[in-house]
Amino acid sequence: MSDSFPAFAKKIITFAEGLPEGSSAAAIADAIAQKNIRFEKTLVHKNMVLSAQSLVILSTAARDTIRLIDAKFGRGVLGGQHHTLYRLATSVRALSGSSRGIVLQPEELMDYMIQSMWLNLCQGSYSETFFMLSNMEKNRKGEAGWIGMTATKMQVTLHIAIVVECLPHEHLTEAKTFLDLFMSPLAYEENFENFVDEVEASGGVSPEGQDDGATAGARRFDKLQEGLSKPNALLAELLRRLYGCEFDPDCKDLATVEGTGHTAAKLGALGEDGCGDLGAALRGWMCSASASQAVVSGSSRAAPTPSLRLLARVNSDEGAAHATDAAQRREAMIAERDSVWKKAQAKRQNLVQIGLAKSKNLAGISAVVKKTGIVNNFKGTLNDSHRLYVLSCDLISEAGPEPWQMGGVSPIPKGEVIDGRLAYLKNSTECDGPHDFTMAFDGRIRRLRSALEGALVAKGKDPEEMWIVFSGAEAFAKRKVALCADTMEVRSY
Repeated sequence: MSDSFPAFAKKIITFAEGLPEGSSAAAIADAIAQKNIRFEKTLVHKNMVLSAQSLVILSTAARDTIRLIDAKFGRGVLGGQHHTLYRLATSVRALSGSSRGIVLQPEELMDYMIQSMWLNLCQGSYSETFFMLSNMEKNRKGEAGWIGMTATKMQVTLHIAIVVECLPHEHLTEAKTFLDLFMSPLAYEENFENFVDEVEASGGVSPEGQDDGATAGARRFDKLQEGLSKPNALLAELLRRLYGCEFDPDCKDLATVEGTGHTAAKLGALGEDGCGDLGAALRGWMCSASASQAVVSGSSRAAPTPSLRLLARVNSDEGAAHATDAAQRREAMIAERDSVWKKAQAKRQNLVQIGLAKSKNLAGISAVVKKTGIVNNFKGTLNDSHRLYVLSCDLISEAGPEPWQMGGVSPIPKGEVIDGRLAYLKNSTECDGPHDFTMAFDGRIRRLRSALEGALVAKGKDPEEMWIVFSGAEAFAKRKVALCADTMEVRSY
């Protein structure tokens, strides 16, 4: 039985070691041909020698995977194609390097390529006849082929590994328990695809106790996903879709438009947009993981935890060739945020204070207003510096996390919650200065208009009205801001 070309290539390299140092590929080929040494009945020639020399990056694991491909799909796919192996190896060398924390070593990228070929063939995603150079290399239009696309897929997995290190502790610990199952095509195939052969070997009974071995991998994946938190379940699903070739068009576009060498930069900026379904899946996963981060209160002295997207971008910045570099930049970024946060807090205390009245009656509201330094220390001047008091009735009774999305008029506030505010408008002395202004919005609640006007008149003011009219095809307000209305709002001032 004849050798596959990777095995034959090792013999060529061994033979070349016995020739004068620096011998050219042509000289090596001539020396071998003189001994009538052939591969697949063809005398060894210069291109075969170049192919053999390019395969020094083949690891033992890669050679084992090639033997799997040869045994199941025939040597015509890869093992007997020295020109395909040569182009694959030279492309891998060209694509290798480091960018924004993602490091592609030639040997590791070659392993990933060959494992991906094995996985694609086993899945039936690509047929044996697909793996021709015309499909694997960039075409005349500059569109990436299978090689560029697969290199991008490896970059995606490495980018995910970087982002995982930035997950909140509870999700990070859980992610590390299963991430290795997805970090290479062969690992994924062994854990979630390699069941058909087992069924055949066991007489038609799958390892999961079902007759259909083709779906046993899906059942194993579902079982894994069921025990995961939502962010990690989304991560597992993202990786399953990546290895299931669902994102191949997006990876191909990334390698074509951005160029494989710039893919890392594009992945680092995925917090914004782009990259089709792949980008949407990555952003959805990161949003889910970020949503679990603790919200920092305004009184906290610690800066808010950096978002997962920000940490991922810091990790993938240019120059992040080593994990230690990324860690140092994260620490520097967090220290800078803490410093800016403290400065912002100091500035805010001079400009904004938030007071919460324990009691909603006149005494409670007046007490909390008088405690604010901004009220006590303010020295207004007419036509120069003024103080504004605002009462917005729709904000009193708003409910839900997005009240602006609620159609119709806000519920009518009742009891002390509105009576105390009206009493403050009538009786407070804090807002009587010549530099003070008062605005009261009825919140589109007509029943409150007369009460608001009465409170201002009782104060000795002659209120004016302004109408705020919102128009549009929808019945509810368009602007996602405070004081919005669905039709018309009256402001008394």
